[in-house]
Amino acid sequence: MKKVAFYLRLFLTGGTETSLIRYIKALDKNIFDITLIIGINMKDYELFINQIPSHVKVKYVLQDSRLCHDYFYKKRSNNFTFKDKLAKIFIKPLRNHLYRKYIIDELSNYDVVIDYAMDLIRFSNRIPKRLIGFFHFSLDYYLAKPRNFKLYQRNLRYYDKLIVLNQSMYDQFVKYFAAYKDLAQVFYNQFDFSVIRNLAQCKVDDITSTDYIVSVARLEENQKDFTSLFYAFAKIKDKVSTDLIVIGDGSDRHNLQELINKLGLADRVYLYGHKNNPFPYIKNSRFFVFSSKHEGFGLVLVEAMILSRAVISSDCPVGPYEITAGGECGLLFKVGDVDALASHMYTLINNQAAVDNLVKKADALLDRFDINKNIKQLEELL
Repeated sequence: MKKVAFYLRLFLTGGTETSLIRYIKALDKNIFDITLIIGINMKDYELFINQIPSHVKVKYVLQDSRLCHDYFYKKRSNNFTFKDKLAKIFIKPLRNHLYRKYIIDELSNYDVVIDYAMDLIRFSNRIPKRLIGFFHFSLDYYLAKPRNFKLYQRNLRYYDKLIVLNQSMYDQFVKYFAAYKDLAQVFYNQFDFSVIRNLAQCKVDDITSTDYIVSVARLEENQKDFTSLFYAFAKIKDKVSTDLIVIGDGSDRHNLQELINKLGLADRVYLYGHKNNPFPYIKNSRFFVFSSKHEGFGLVLVEAMILSRAVISSDCPVGPYEITAGGECGLLFKVGDVDALASHMYTLINNQAAVDNLVKKADALLDRFDINKNIKQLEELL
């Protein structure tokens, strides 16, 4: 059997983790001996950890609370004191030393290492095995920091293959790293349609509205843009009876709830928190709204389409434009354009024919995201 290690620095509740789980479930366990290596043990924040199949081994680089999860807990909950910041000055060098030592020693035990979010880029020159990297973010956004660009420019040469999630991301990659363009290959995120549709049939008893729009994402405003969504919904709330339900959690939940209250939306917009199975909420909605500042793909847009929901999305880099075929099978709006978003929501609430048309067009294009195609691509690389 071929020994394969997937590496992810943090294992939280985003699209990156969801797509990783789908890959390790789909890879043939009779051919691949899979280990998931997680950089920092986040304990209670690892809400998806129970979805890891039993045949996959899970290892952590760091588990000591003084070196890992205590620090991140406080930072993510905005309870980060001066004492904590001072401790970071001394903890970070030790953590980095332990990281480097563990990674170099541990990863030498595998035939293939999959750096699933480019977290190993700093150590890539020390990893002797076949190394495959996955990009899950907009390069325009991430490489805006000169130090990130220099790091990637220096260390990409140590990867055997680099996976980008869509053609737009590939174009960005070539723009920045033309010398490495032959290393890059487009893999769409993969979806098991039957699993998603079966999960959507599960009964849930906490839906407080019979007529609602839904949005699913982490409540992290450095990447997502619920602020624009709430302001847009406030513009139409007196013209429609439809509510808005948000599935997801994150460090900005308190601030977003305050904004909901400020806009007079407390009885119309509901924050449901994290759900291990968000699909029934999507399936029972009028349509799906996705408001983000930047993405690597926009996985949940495809999931909504699989469940025959029309979608509205910000035209952020990268992913939504390609997923919606340039707006052919989903309505797009410029990032932060509250008026356009409000207009799109009002249109779909009042025009079922427009909804049906978007669903029909999306259904015709879903085949490109089928898991059976994408898993074969990965197995050939391994």
